[in-house]
Amino acid sequence: MHRLCSVGVFLTILLAGGVNSNVLNRSVNEGESFQIFANTRSGHIVETCLLTNPHNVTFRFEPRNTELSTEKYEILDNPNTDCFLSVNNVELEDEGIWTMTYDHENADSRSTNLTVNVIEPTTEPEDDEIGNSLSMIRHATSTGASIDISLDKKPFDEECYVRAPNGVLTKAEDFVMDDVVVRSSSHYVSCRITLGPMSERLLGTWNLCGQSKEDQELRCQPAEVVWNSNSNPGNRWTVNTLEKFSHPVHYGGSVFSGVSNTGTIETCSVITPNGENLVITNDVSYPNIERVASNNVRLCTINFTNIDNFSIGNWAINGKFRSSIQGLIEIHLPLRFFLYNEEQPYEQAFNVTTLPDDTYLVILGRNLEVSVNGLGEIEDCQYRTPSGQSYNLNNVIGPDGVDLKGVDATPACRLTLSPLTEDMIGEWTLIGKFSNGNQFNERRQTFNVVQEDPANPIIEDFREVEYLPELIFDSELEASHRIAISNAVWVQHESCHLLTPDGLQYAFIDGFNVPNVQILEETGMECGVRVNVTSLDMLGQYTLIARATRTVPAIAHIERRRPFTIRIEEHSSLGNAITVAEGADLYLSLPESTPLYESCKLYGPDGEEVTDFQVDQFRYRSCGYIVKNVTHDQRGTWTIVYGTQIIYRASVEVNILETVQISIDDIVWTAGSPVNMTVGPEDAVYCRLLDNNFISIFDGFGPCRIELDSVTMAHKGRWRMSVGLPGTVMLREKIFNVTVLPADNRPPVSTYVTTNGSSVILTCSVPAENEVQACLFREPTGTVLIASHGVGQDGVSGTVIRYESDSESHNCSLRLLRPSSENRGMWRCAVNTEEHTSYAFLAVTRPMIDQYSTYDSIEPELRCTSSYHGADGDAATMSCHVDAPIRYCYYRAENGTVFNVGPTISSEDYSYIGNGFDAGECGVRFNSLHHNDTGDWSCTVGIVGSQEEFTSFFGVNVYTRKWIWHGWEGSSVTLRLSLGDDPELEYCRFVRSDGLGFTSDNVPSTYYLSTGEMSYGRCTLTISSPLSADLLPWTVFAKAYGKDAEVSMTSTFTAPEQFLVEKPVFLGILLWTFFGILCLMLLLAAVSLVPKKNREWTYARASIIRDSFRKRPPPRTTIHTEMLY
Repeated sequence: MHRLCSVGVFLTILLAGGVNSNVLNRSVNEGESFQIFANTRSGHIVETCLLTNPHNVTFRFEPRNTELSTEKYEILDNPNTDCFLSVNNVELEDEGIWTMTYDHENADSRSTNLTVNVIEPTTEPEDDEIGNSLSMIRHATSTGASIDISLDKKPFDEECYVRAPNGVLTKAEDFVMDDVVVRSSSHYVSCRITLGPMSERLLGTWNLCGQSKEDQELRCQPAEVVWNSNSNPGNRWTVNTLEKFSHPVHYGGSVFSGVSNTGTIETCSVITPNGENLVITNDVSYPNIERVASNNVRLCTINFTNIDNFSIGNWAINGKFRSSIQGLIEIHLPLRFFLYNEEQPYEQAFNVTTLPDDTYLVILGRNLEVSVNGLGEIEDCQYRTPSGQSYNLNNVIGPDGVDLKGVDATPACRLTLSPLTEDMIGEWTLIGKFSNGNQFNERRQTFNVVQEDPANPIIEDFREVEYLPELIFDSELEASHRIAISNAVWVQHESCHLLTPDGLQYAFIDGFNVPNVQILEETGMECGVRVNVTSLDMLGQYTLIARATRTVPAIAHIERRRPFTIRIEEHSSLGNAITVAEGADLYLSLPESTPLYESCKLYGPDGEEVTDFQVDQFRYRSCGYIVKNVTHDQRGTWTIVYGTQIIYRASVEVNILETVQISIDDIVWTAGSPVNMTVGPEDAVYCRLLDNNFISIFDGFGPCRIELDSVTMAHKGRWRMSVGLPGTVMLREKIFNVTVLPADNRPPVSTYVTTNGSSVILTCSVPAENEVQACLFREPTGTVLIASHGVGQDGVSGTVIRYESDSESHNCSLRLLRPSSENRGMWRCAVNTEEHTSYAFLAVTRPMIDQYSTYDSIEPELRCTSSYHGADGDAATMSCHVDAPIRYCYYRAENGTVFNVGPTISSEDYSYIGNGFDAGECGVRFNSLHHNDTGDWSCTVGIVGSQEEFTSFFGVNVYTRKWIWHGWEGSSVTLRLSLGDDPELEYCRFVRSDGLGFTSDNVPSTYYLSTGEMSYGRCTLTISSPLSADLLPWTVFAKAYGKDAEVSMTSTFTAPEQFLVEKPVFLGILLWTFFGILCLMLLLAAVSLVPKKNREWTYARASIIRDSFRKRPPPRTTIHTEMLY
């Protein structure tokens, strides 16, 4: 054993030195020696070892060459390391850092740094100065620590004295010094002082003396206090605290305990329950405490004898050991002594082992047997009932049904409960007391007897749960299924349980009775059942549970669970396959709601239940799920499973589209050229395209299409595309740039017309850096011919010639094999390259066709739109073209307004259309024309190379599309809205200015709607008895079939001519009325001055004259005051 310990210590040294420049601390007494080594790396071949002392002086030596040893340095031959030596006769100047390293062929090496603290020897005072001196106690300490110095208690009283280092002997009661506390005597000590917190001035040799009051004999305990490390007084030593040991005791007994270490013991002390730190030496005798004598310097063993009331409490044994490897190390063992039986303190104490509590599930009427085993002989057996009554082997009569026996053969104490009754339910304790020589052990087993309640099973949450693979049985009625959990290595079986689909858990105990379930007991099987499917009630999810204890690598209580499902399944589909983009949300639900929605579960393509989802609150009764941010790995078949007895599985195939990076290259167009192209993803479901002015260019299903009659400079800028991709809900936006190049940026076209015999060859060529893709030729009659290489048809053959890299141009030719007079005139060729389409004109004269003709002149001719006929507000398109490149172009309206038109000219009201001026085309598109634009228009162009202008006239007719009329027609008022294009109307809607409103479906009885006119695009309302409000403005709405929006107009009432009065006439009437009233007032004033008799005569005459002019009134008729006639 000693040899094994030495090897272990050496391995520890090697490990400690396995890191470069590792620093170790070691305290060495002056005159002693210490060892130092360097641990070499694997594969290193050491040539020379080097030892450097604290004064930087290096000693070199060959590995293991002991002949090179000196008196100071002794080279050791150690098989485990190459560089190993002993430094002998240590002196004070050897204190400091020593370094051992080595040289070898590689660059790096390991070294060991050792800090050596040299301890000076102390001179003990002479005995005659202080009386009888006990063995010197040496305390190695550090700054801030505390030290106890004490004298053991004697039967007689003593007077205490203290002598500090370099001081005089002083009565303890008179001794005063900072950081020194004089303690009073106690049961264990006669004299005691405490030094600390420790500082430099407390170092040295102390003497604590006690003088007997009977014979005046003086005895002293010397104690030397030194730094553990002179170079680092604050350096604390290592303290290892062991696990606290609790020991039952009885009065008069004893306890033997101690600590050990690989180093040499320096002090062996005991800490009493009162905190007294007593250093135990061979010449002190503390009451009931003695150090066991031993020749082993690595042990600190204490024997606590004659246990009494002072022994009860918390103790500790401290052993300080010093090692040349580890330095000073302290082993601290806490102890606790307690009375085994406080009521009878002298009763024999047993070492009590409390076994883990156990629980027994039982069924009333069955039997239960519990045992506690021990070693040696049975001293006694006891048990305590749930009611608190205690019985042992001496009690002959116990409770009914309870039997306690001691089985000597085992030995064991056995308790039998038979039959189980309700009063046996509860907590029991079974105690077995055994003696084996001088060892007395007691084993206590507490167990609970619990009546099984399947609805509330015992949950042992301290166990580690292991889930075994689930078993699924697609069953049918009258089938049976076997389920088992096999035995496992290093697993001790405890119990088996079955969890049924209705949530009840049954233990495999005496009396197990689950319908149609049979317990299996077979070799190699820990738990097993057979389930017979006799009805739908047997369907569902079960769990077979095996509880046990695993013993390797560490003791652990485990619970192995084997879930299994017995089901009858029906399969269905969730519908068509779902396509969803990666990163979008997946919505899944049943087509219809189900009352079994609470049993719904979602399974992913991997067959595992999905837990990371949200419930679709709008379809939660249809097992609605929302899976957020799906990834490409989640593609496959998803399944919704629901049902309790019959399981329904509804599946759907989900395709996850990988994230598409939309990229659109910037587009370059040429001003004046038409555009017809597709942009963006070809598989787009929907697309909306806005130009740089946020005008919608395309808005519809499918990929984005750009169709422009003619490109203008206004199209230049940032365009925005919003596209919907398959499997997505939100649109994705992309911005791209459109660059518009001037028309003159196209490659120039050179033209040639040659004859070859009777044939005429038309040739157009472009520079060689332009790749020709197609060529077109337009006849003077407007017929378009394609120049296809090597193809002839109807007397025409085409040629597209591409020379090698040294060529200067690419040619397109068209051969007229049999030219005729119809071919005479200006031809136009169009050469299409990768980026542009260029145009040029060729003249085919009469001499080229007829060899007898000598001269022919062909002049360009301007041809325009014959006429334009459109509705007010509609967009209007007009075009003109000439058989020559155009220099400029403008249109002139009837009212003299001039509109300059060109590919690079932009306007809010109109835009250029056509293939460009070099194509001889000048078209214009007006956003809208109005009725006052009707008249004769003209188009004027100037051509390249000519000062002459060409003008062509055409007519423009813009008719009014919609109108409204509100006025009298006879004795009725008519309100009429006409859309002009005679579309059939779906409905009409009328709103009067005071808020009265109705439609053509609910016309009030006082109004009449002509439904027949709705077929011709008119809403006509007749008011036979109009009110004053009916003459105020109305707003009429009309909705035509096939249109998305309504058309509306607000009316202004038109009065008849007889109701209209000219302003001069009105002023005349006003003046005549004023003068008439004035004359009447003067007349009345004059009459008032005439006598009464004369006035009566005057009234009578006036009445006669008035009646002569009046007619007889018609019969009286009542008229509503708001009626108008």
